[in-house]
Amino acid sequence: MRRKKKAREAQRNQYDSGDQYNDDEIDAMQQDELARQFAQTQQQRYGEQYQHDVPVNAEDADAAAEAELARQFAQTQQQRYSGEQPAGANPFSLDDFEFSPMKALLDDGPHEPLFTPIVEPVQQPQQPVAPQQQYQQPQQPVPPQPQYQQPQQPVAPQPQYQQPQQPVAPQQQYQQPQQPVAPQPQYQQPQQPVAPQPQDTLLHPLLMRNGDSRPLHKPTTPLPSLDLLTPPPSEVEPVDTFALEQMARLVEARLADFRIKADVVNYSPGPVITRFELNLAPGVKAARISNLSRDLARSLSTVAVRVVEVIPGKPYVGLELPNKKRQTVYLREVLDNAKFRDNPSPLTVVLGKDIAGEPVVADLAKMPHLLVAGTTGSGKSVGVNAMILSMLYKAQPEDVRFIMIDPKMLELSVYEGIPHLLTEVVTDMKDAANALRWCVNEMERRYKLMSALGVRNLAGYNEKIAEADRMMRPIPDPYWKPGDSMDAQHPVLKKEPYIVVWLTNLPT
Repeated sequence: MRRKKKAREAQRNQYDSGDQYNDDEIDAMQQDELARQFAQTQQQRYGEQYQHDVPVNAEDADAAAEAELARQFAQTQQQRYSGEQPAGANPFSLDDFEFSPMKALLDDGPHEPLFTPIVEPVQQPQQPVAPQQQYQQPQQPVPPQPQYQQPQQPVAPQPQYQQPQQPVAPQQQYQQPQQPVAPQPQYQQPQQPVAPQPQDTLLHPLLMRNGDSRPLHKPTTPLPSLDLLTPPPSEVEPVDTFALEQMARLVEARLADFRIKADVVNYSPGPVITRFELNLAPGVKAARISNLSRDLARSLSTVAVRVVEVIPGKPYVGLELPNKKRQTVYLREVLDNAKFRDNPSPLTVVLGKDIAGEPVVADLAKMPHLLVAGTTGSGKSVGVNAMILSMLYKAQPEDVRFIMIDPKMLELSVYEGIPHLLTEVVTDMKDAANALRWCVNEMERRYKLMSALGVRNLAGYNEKIAEADRMMRPIPDPYWKPGDSMDAQHPVLKKEPYIVVWLTNLPT
């Protein structure tokens, strides 16, 4: 029993003295101690002969020897530390390994540094060795490429660069300004506005006619320039006089077939037709040739023949035949003429060229009701467009305003948006009827104003208004009533523009 107590005390002393043995060694020692005690009890029971009867292995003998040595070492340790020791002899105690958060916060003793990493300041003397080589490298950052090539060669010193990364914080500051220079994000900025191009509307600009609600751009010049029109060719085709002479002899022969004696004294070739001047024999009437116009056209193998019984200033009868090849009359050469430029009327229109090649200019104010008729392809639309363009080149919007009615929606829709329009191009017949009713009311109102001023036409009315403005004495409206408008002041008369109504494809 005493031995068991001593063994237990030895084990306790071993645990108290420090972690000299691990758990496996302690278990082995306990097993050896139990084996030794069992052997002693068996020896006491059976005598000394028990030790010789039981075979002992070499490993068991070694284990027993080690156990004996461990026991002896434990006894020596017990004898050494069993007595009272002076204070400070043992630097460690069990209280040192007890941890409490509250105790760590309240205790200001020297035990707190035991839990802080004290090993870091020991590695600080390694700093002066590496930074000397690293401070020489920032001298080479002018070319950024050689800096990356140098660390690639020394493969071994890579762990050395990892340790001094903490004190090498200033080197990263030098690399930060170098990084924004290399990527150069400025090249991506001009590419962004090129791709996105937001559209104002989903409709195509060429499809915007009546549905476009955006304001129209005002013209920069009062009148358009002639440079917008196609110029005529500089070279003019020569006249085939031989063919004209043959046609003149043929005309005399065909008239002789109908017992009409006449001589062709002159011919005037034009762009579309050629006029032959006939000198009739005494006693031959011009009416006979007019009655034979269809027969002459058939005998001359032409589409039609037009007889001009009276030529102003000449005693001859004209016979007009269409040319085999028609020439193109350019609008620019007709507008760029003194007859058109010098005409003061804003309603001046050009109709083409006459038989002599001179431009034909007319004043629409002298023929206010104009009807253009003809077969399909005869040039009705070409004539109407030429008259509209001639007015656009002659008059400003404050002088002439248009009302265009196009039920077919193909002829006059190209003029949508011009400043001369009084309203949009009318394509509905109900709106066309309302527009014509408004024109009738406006015409009656102007008749009353012209009667009050004592003038006969709109030109005289505008002259009276301009004269009153020069005298700084505007003319009040004689037919104004206070209930007609919300204006408190008496309105004065102003200049009135010409209103031209264009109506195409009038249904019958």
